[in-house]
Amino acid sequence: MTDYYFESKDVGEEGRTRAFSALLDVLGDQLVWAHVDGYTDYRELPTEVELAFERLKAVALDQYLERWRGPLLNRLFARLGDPLMAVRLDLAIEKHREILRVYGPYSIHAEVYRKGDKNSVITIHDCDGIGFDADVQIAAQVEALAGLPPGSVREVRPGS
Repeated sequence: MTDYYFESKDVGEEGRTRAFSALLDVLGDQLVWAHVDGYTDYRELPTEVELAFERLKAVALDQYLERWRGPLLNRLFARLGDPLMAVRLDLAIEKHREILRVYGPYSIHAEVYRKGDKNSVITIHDCDGIGFDADVQIAAQVEALAGLPPGSVREVRPGS
């Protein structure tokens, strides 16, 4: 596997959103969970993104309350933690996968994981770009599916 990256400034907001969706489609069932921050740097969000954010907040609240109902250490962590940071989405649940697809590109930070991986396979920031770990065929497939200009997806080389 190789690290690939493309920047929002090169493909625009719409291109970044399409590329993120293409990554989710191409990697499909390999992806099992994600952490998504419930914050954005955008002042205005499209309606469907606002709705996805509301669903993300509901998931975050459920997780927060679950920690409160748990052992003392979990309750202490819940008091110290921000319930909207690193909301865990189970991608086997279609509702969670759709939240990630719609809200992920607008989150200040989201990471997506494959089963058994300790490191994320996709990392996205709302004002930066998307990094992902894949082979060259997947990188080309994502570029084509998202309709990005050729060469938009670049290999990350050490020291670059």
